[in-house]
Amino acid sequence: MSMGIIADYISVEQFGNPSIIEYTENVIAENNPKISYLSYLIHKGESFNRAENDYNRGSSRCTRSNRMNLRLVDMTVNEIMYYQNLQPCTAKVLFAVGKWQIIPDTLAAAIRDLKIDKSRKFNINLQNEIFVNYLTKNKRPAIYNYIITGEGLKLAARDVAREWASIGSPIHCKIPVIKRVGGRLKVVGIRPWKQGGGCYDGLGTNRHLISADKNLKALQKARSEYVNLRKQGYSQKIAYRKSLGINE
Repeated sequence: MSMGIIADYISVEQFGNPSIIEYTENVIAENNPKISYLSYLIHKGESFNRAENDYNRGSSRCTRSNRMNLRLVDMTVNEIMYYQNLQPCTAKVLFAVGKWQIIPDTLAAAIRDLKIDKSRKFNINLQNEIFVNYLTKNKRPAIYNYIITGEGLKLAARDVAREWASIGSPIHCKIPVIKRVGGRLKVVGIRPWKQGGGCYDGLGTNRHLISADKNLKALQKARSEYVNLRKQGYSQKIAYRKSLGINE
């Protein structure tokens, strides 16, 4: 989520019972230790229903998310961006899309930053490319820095929570409140935050479903995996990708 933009909407109705999510996380981690806990943590919190085809329309007041069986992976980036730019609360508008719940401003920035051809399909490979090279690296560099260097764990966890509303932060998120004052956008304060809470709890229907402690442990797991992969001779680029649980 970008500063000043409404965060991805998260609701228990959409994603199910948090206790079921917790059980699923534990089973996955125990039965498949090669899978990065971080990528599953984000997926289970953000796109529990339909993974790479998951979407929401920006507000539960207008229309429910994931009601139609949309195949986002068969659409081009241009098509996704067209629907993201429709007026709010219209029947076909899209807001957060895909496995990593990418909102309009973030998708546009990723396309520019990574120089992605808009005619490409918004398939899982492209979504993962954005996740690895933009969301967890260029946009949220604290995540990348921690996994590569082992420094700044709590800052990395805060960056995870800043990007994904379903995950709690161990330190203050420091999200600015931006309002239009005298015809201009102005920072008028900092959003309130409770210890361990999500960065956008209480904004719209947002609430964190995954604890800050699990966020920290997931990052530590990714760091450990990265170190092991480097010892095995993998390049920094490939080791980082694999440490996030992205093998495609």
